[in-house]
Amino acid sequence: MKRRDIKEMGKIGTPFRETDYSEVYKLKNGSYLKIFKPKMMSLCKTAGVSLKEKITSLEPINEVPEIIMPDIAVTERNKFVGYVMPPAKGISLMTYYSEKTNDQLLDLQLYAEEFSGLEDVVRRSNQKGIVFPDLLTFSNIFISDKDGRISYNFIDVDGIQFKPEKEHGCVQISKRLGNEFQYHTSKYSKSLAIFNSNLDKKSLFLAYFMIVCGFNIQQLIDSKYGEDKVRTFDAIMNDLNVPRQLKEIAEIALFDDNKDNLYLGGLVDEIADKYQLQVFSKNENIRQFVRK
Repeated sequence: MKRRDIKEMGKIGTPFRETDYSEVYKLKNGSYLKIFKPKMMSLCKTAGVSLKEKITSLEPINEVPEIIMPDIAVTERNKFVGYVMPPAKGISLMTYYSEKTNDQLLDLQLYAEEFSGLEDVVRRSNQKGIVFPDLLTFSNIFISDKDGRISYNFIDVDGIQFKPEKEHGCVQISKRLGNEFQYHTSKYSKSLAIFNSNLDKKSLFLAYFMIVCGFNIQQLIDSKYGEDKVRTFDAIMNDLNVPRQLKEIAEIALFDDNKDNLYLGGLVDEIADKYQLQVFSKNENIRQFVRK
């Protein structure tokens, strides 16, 4: 990977995206520059993660070309501070779903096509030992549709775990996964910043449910206590007429610490064949399954 001092990059303007942990700039050539703030560096140091080693050791992965790899490591006074990456194709999933028409929001067949493509990328990545703790941050996933063929790009490699070693771990997971402490168990992780594929499988289920039904069931259950969690879950499954197999996958992902989570696989196509969607709550745009 090439290395450049930030001074050599000329005027970079103002960031178009900024958080407590980083700033992202769009460069004149269309590439993107990500600069980490001291808070991110401190968080990584505490967790034993080396952002410099993690980023500079990355190489393109033939089996998963959908991951956009950085091509330049950026330094300031010989200290690693960020990276430059090429632009992703398409638009972010966040934008894509916000622009769907009412008819598209009720199209289970379209959801099945979109989700199958997404899960395929994650499966291939998991087979290479790659995990996406930030999978539910839809602004980091880009989707494009060319001649009816859906494809994806994944950005922000600092939020992707490429190797199961502490130095290459991830210090942040998507807020949509709920309370982070519930994932520091043997089912999901082997250390503070190293996760396994069970996390991705749960994220995939939550993504499907969130996209199809219109809300995050994890956050709703996290807001309940004790037996209310199970009662709330059962009420949701009944009210939305959730297919039995999908409910079983949900139960394992949300409540069972002893069983591995499951990919949805061909189930999304089966659901699209046997069910359709209708609006359950117009005010909140929540959707339910209805047998054809």
